[in-house]
Amino acid sequence: MKVIHKTFSIYALAFALVVTAFGASFDAWWHVSQGRASFFVLPHLFIYGGVIASLLFSFVLAKITHQKIWKWFFLSLLVIPATAPFDELWHRVIGVERVESVLMVWSPPHLVLFVAAIVAIILFMTVLKKERDIVSERITGSLMLASLFNLLFIVLVPLFPLGPYHLLGFWGAGVTTFVFVVVALTASYLFPGVAAATTTALFFILFHTIVADANIYGNAESKIYGHLPNWVLILSYAIPAAWIDISKKLPIFLRTTVAAVLWSTLFFGFANEYLGLDFQFSSLNFYQALLSSIVGGVLAGIFFRTIEGNLKKLRLSGV
Repeated sequence: MKVIHKTFSIYALAFALVVTAFGASFDAWWHVSQGRASFFVLPHLFIYGGVIASLLFSFVLAKITHQKIWKWFFLSLLVIPATAPFDELWHRVIGVERVESVLMVWSPPHLVLFVAAIVAIILFMTVLKKERDIVSERITGSLMLASLFNLLFIVLVPLFPLGPYHLLGFWGAGVTTFVFVVVALTASYLFPGVAAATTTALFFILFHTIVADANIYGNAESKIYGHLPNWVLILSYAIPAAWIDISKKLPIFLRTTVAAVLWSTLFFGFANEYLGLDFQFSSLNFYQALLSSIVGGVLAGIFFRTIEGNLKKLRLSGV
């Protein structure tokens, strides 16, 4: 009975974390398309509902297993509701950020929320890998990595070349490439035998499509970034991820470099065909994005090599 309660609590907790990640994407969509009328908006109900459920199940797991990691998980997530008054105070004192302001993403309350959620997902992954239900572990693991990538993408969106802020211009493409390739490599390494990187990419696309079209609906103050067809997102993320899955026996830097070239070529190659005139870019911009993506891919290979030892321990713990 204790084992049943533990297994149920773990997967219920995974679902709650997915709800929280969905809420983060939904909140980004809402801020851009509807603005922030009050704290009690629908996306916040998903975020804080998911967090409260996660806190409840992590508390149960701490009592059942007596593992310290659940206490750390509980404390990391507890930061999110604890920052809610800070977030409300911030908006009362500073005002509601306009969509053109990078503080829409990088305000202190938002950053604290994102960091807490990212830490919680990483902690959860270390426990999930030790579960013996291989199929559920792999599907849930891919979903968790997709949730992690989704949160990281939102946090780093001010650096994304076709985003609303593009602080680094088209050189920012390398940042997205770096995170994407590291996540894809991690999925492929932790969950061998299945198309884990591809599955993770497809789950991420589901999250990403929520916010991708935010500025073409509702009360968007201005068109602050271009809109691309969903099939461009699917191809540009799924194909490089599939390459990561099928190239496991090849040298790591060949895998990461090819993945980087595939992503940047597909994404930026198709983008100009569908962006409005205000958002189209030059051939020079395309090659800047390609070069920075290659650099990001190489750095992803270097970074993965540094964490591979820890990932190996984590992978073996689930054997």
